[in-house]
Amino acid sequence: MSKLVSFRLKRLHFVLLFALVFLGWNFITFYTISSKPRSMGTDKEVHLTNQLQALENEMGKQLEENRKLLN
Repeated sequence: MSKLVSFRLKRLHFVLLFALVFLGWNFITFYTISSKPRSMGTDKEVHLTNQLQALENEMGKQLEENRKLLN
Protein backbone atom coordinates (compact mmCIF):
# COMPACT_ATOMS: atom_id res chain seq x y z
CA MET A 1 0.00 0.00 0.00
CA SER A 2 2.80 2.37 0.88
CA LYS A 3 4.57 1.74 -2.42
CA LEU A 4 1.38 2.46 -4.36
CA VAL A 5 0.84 5.77 -2.56
CA SER A 6 4.49 6.68 -3.05
CA PHE A 7 4.28 5.88 -6.77
CA ARG A 8 1.12 7.97 -7.15
CA LEU A 9 2.74 10.92 -5.38
CA LYS A 10 5.85 10.65 -7.55
CA ARG A 11 3.72 10.52 -10.66
CA LEU A 12 1.64 13.48 -9.48
CA HIS A 13 4.78 15.48 -8.71
CA PHE A 14 6.22 14.62 -12.12
CA VAL A 15 3.03 15.70 -13.90
CA LEU A 16 2.83 18.94 -11.92
CA LEU A 17 6.50 19.69 -12.56
CA PHE A 18 6.04 19.04 -16.27
CA ALA A 19 2.96 21.28 -16.37
CA LEU A 20 4.77 24.09 -14.54
CA VAL A 21 7.77 23.89 -16.86
CA PHE A 22 5.48 23.86 -19.90
CA LEU A 23 3.46 26.86 -18.69
CA GLY A 24 6.61 28.72 -17.67
CA TRP A 25 8.17 28.13 -21.07
CA ASN A 26 5.01 29.37 -22.82
CA PHE A 27 4.89 32.45 -20.59
CA ILE A 28 8.54 33.33 -21.23
CA THR A 29 8.27 32.68 -24.97
CA PHE A 30 5.10 34.75 -25.35
CA TYR A 31 6.43 37.76 -23.49
CA THR A 32 9.81 37.73 -25.21
CA ILE A 33 8.14 37.62 -28.61
CA SER A 34 5.44 40.17 -27.79
CA SER A 35 7.86 42.61 -26.18
CA LYS A 36 9.85 43.07 -29.39
CA PRO A 37 8.94 46.27 -31.24
CA ARG A 38 6.99 45.60 -34.40
CA SER A 39 8.13 47.92 -37.12
CA MET A 40 6.64 47.98 -40.59
CA GLY A 41 9.86 48.90 -42.26
CA THR A 42 10.27 46.68 -45.28
CA ASP A 43 8.73 47.44 -48.63
CA LYS A 44 7.35 43.92 -48.88
CA GLU A 45 5.41 44.29 -45.62
CA VAL A 46 3.99 47.63 -46.74
CA HIS A 47 3.05 46.16 -50.12
CA LEU A 48 1.35 43.16 -48.51
CA THR A 49 -0.51 45.42 -46.11
CA ASN A 50 -1.76 47.53 -49.00
CA GLN A 51 -2.85 44.42 -50.90
CA LEU A 52 -4.68 43.13 -47.85
CA GLN A 53 -6.47 46.45 -47.40
CA ALA A 54 -7.50 46.45 -51.07
CA LEU A 55 -8.83 42.89 -50.78
CA GLU A 56 -10.78 43.79 -47.65
CA ASN A 57 -12.34 46.75 -49.47
CA GLU A 58 -13.28 44.56 -52.44
CA MET A 59 -14.81 41.97 -50.13
CA GLY A 60 -16.85 44.67 -48.40
CA LYS A 61 -18.15 45.95 -51.74
CA GLN A 62 -19.00 42.43 -52.86
CA LEU A 63 -20.82 41.79 -49.58
CA GLU A 64 -22.93 44.91 -50.06
CA GLU A 65 -23.74 43.88 -53.65
CA ASN A 66 -24.76 40.42 -52.45
CA ARG A 67 -27.03 41.92 -49.79
CA LYS A 68 -28.69 44.16 -52.37
CA LEU A 69 -29.22 41.22 -54.71
CA LEU A 70 -30.74 39.09 -51.97
CA ASN A 71 -33.24 41.78 -50.94
